[in-house]
Amino acid sequence: MFVRNDDVNLAYAAAVTVVDTDQPSDSFIVAKVSEGLTGHNCWNGNKDVCATIMTGWIEKWVRQCWRRRARDCFDATACAS
Repeated sequence: MFVRNDDVNLAYAAAVTVVDTDQPSDSFIVAKVSEGLTGHNCWNGNKDVCATIMTGWIEKWVRQCWRRRARDCFDATACAS
Protein backbone atom coordinates (compact mmCIF):
# COMPACT_ATOMS: atom_id res chain seq x y z
CA MET A 1 0.00 0.00 0.00
CA PHE A 2 1.62 3.24 -1.12
CA VAL A 3 -0.98 5.69 0.17
CA ARG A 4 -0.23 5.87 3.85
CA ASN A 5 0.52 8.53 6.39
CA ASP A 6 2.22 6.43 9.07
CA ASP A 7 5.56 5.79 7.33
CA VAL A 8 6.74 7.73 4.29
CA ASN A 9 9.55 5.25 3.65
CA LEU A 10 7.13 2.30 3.39
CA ALA A 11 4.86 4.39 1.16
CA TYR A 12 7.81 5.25 -1.09
CA ALA A 13 9.00 1.63 -1.24
CA ALA A 14 5.53 0.54 -2.35
CA ALA A 15 5.09 3.41 -4.85
CA VAL A 16 8.23 2.59 -6.80
CA THR A 17 6.81 -0.88 -7.53
CA VAL A 18 3.85 0.53 -9.51
CA VAL A 19 5.62 3.14 -11.65
CA ASP A 20 7.68 2.81 -14.80
CA THR A 21 10.38 5.45 -14.50
CA ASP A 22 11.47 5.00 -18.13
CA GLN A 23 7.97 5.28 -19.59
CA PRO A 24 5.62 6.77 -16.97
CA SER A 25 2.55 6.35 -19.17
CA ASP A 26 3.15 2.58 -19.05
CA SER A 27 3.05 2.52 -15.25
CA PHE A 28 0.78 0.01 -13.54
CA ILE A 29 -0.83 2.79 -11.52
CA VAL A 30 -1.70 4.72 -14.70
CA ALA A 31 -3.27 1.59 -16.19
CA LYS A 32 -5.34 1.11 -13.03
CA VAL A 33 -6.86 4.60 -13.01
CA SER A 34 -7.78 4.22 -16.67
CA GLU A 35 -9.19 0.67 -16.65
CA GLY A 36 -12.80 -0.27 -17.19
CA LEU A 37 -15.60 2.13 -17.93
CA THR A 38 -14.82 4.68 -15.23
CA GLY A 39 -11.27 3.90 -14.08
CA HIS A 40 -10.21 2.37 -10.78
CA ASN A 41 -10.27 5.08 -8.11
CA CYS A 42 -10.43 7.80 -10.75
CA TRP A 43 -11.15 10.98 -8.82
CA ASN A 44 -12.13 13.06 -11.85
CA GLY A 45 -14.94 11.05 -13.42
CA ASN A 46 -13.03 10.81 -16.70
CA LYS A 47 -10.55 7.94 -16.70
CA ASP A 48 -8.47 9.45 -19.52
CA VAL A 49 -8.06 12.68 -17.56
CA CYS A 50 -7.03 10.69 -14.47
CA ALA A 51 -4.46 8.73 -16.50
CA THR A 52 -3.02 11.93 -17.97
CA ILE A 53 -2.78 13.61 -14.58
CA MET A 54 -1.20 10.53 -12.97
CA THR A 55 1.33 10.29 -15.82
CA GLY A 56 2.21 13.95 -15.33
CA TRP A 57 2.73 13.46 -11.59
CA ILE A 58 5.05 10.51 -12.21
CA GLU A 59 7.00 12.43 -14.87
CA LYS A 60 7.45 15.37 -12.49
CA TRP A 61 8.57 13.04 -9.68
CA VAL A 62 11.10 11.31 -11.95
CA ARG A 63 12.48 14.63 -13.25
CA GLN A 64 12.84 16.11 -9.77
CA CYS A 65 14.46 13.01 -8.36
CA TRP A 66 16.89 12.57 -11.25
CA ARG A 67 18.02 16.19 -10.90
CA ARG A 68 18.89 15.54 -7.27
CA ARG A 69 20.71 12.21 -7.44
CA ALA A 70 20.64 10.24 -10.70
CA ARG A 71 22.76 7.25 -9.77
CA ASP A 72 20.53 5.96 -6.97
CA CYS A 73 17.39 7.99 -7.40
CA PHE A 74 14.88 5.24 -6.78
CA ASP A 75 16.58 3.78 -3.75
CA ALA A 76 14.10 4.48 -0.95
CA THR A 77 16.62 6.57 0.98
CA ALA A 78 18.10 8.56 -1.93
CA CYS A 79 15.37 11.14 -2.48
CA ALA A 80 14.48 11.53 1.17
CA SER A 81 17.59 13.56 1.90
